[in-house]
Amino acid sequence: MASIAQYISTTPRLSNDFGTTMNATDDDYHEEWSSYDYDPTLNLVIDVPVLTMYAIIFLVGMTGNLLVIFAVVKSRRLHNVTCLFLANLALADLLTVVFLIPLQILAHISDSWNLGDALCRLTAYVGVISPVCSVFTMMIIGLESVPDIDTTYDFIGGDVAEWSKAPGYT
Repeated sequence: MASIAQYISTTPRLSNDFGTTMNATDDDYHEEWSSYDYDPTLNLVIDVPVLTMYAIIFLVGMTGNLLVIFAVVKSRRLHNVTCLFLANLALADLLTVVFLIPLQILAHISDSWNLGDALCRLTAYVGVISPVCSVFTMMIIGLESVPDIDTTYDFIGGDVAEWSKAPGYT
């Protein structure tokens, strides 16, 4: 029976689906896999449209969300509950655009994550929190506007069955 020290000191061997085994060290990984289907050059057919779309999303997202936030902050007429919720929605979207899009571009270009474990975890956190914040903000905007819709509905006529019997309604 092997001792615990022998188990700790041995390197696990992994299969590479080519019928051979390899050590799990970085040197062996690059030696075994570098000749298989890996081309580090920029693939123009795939990468250029993807990077162009990232750039368009980044520019439109930055411009639009900053304009919404600027308008709500500067205009006294927009200082109401719904507009503040819209500014919150723009801020959540801006967080996604500013933080996640550049990191996705870097990860796409390098085909790996070289930015460390902490930034990887932070990116995953922001990638979950920002859409959740957007969805909850939209839900609150909808719930906040229900009394306005109900008041308008009562003003029009209240009951749909009675409203359809109104003179001139066809």
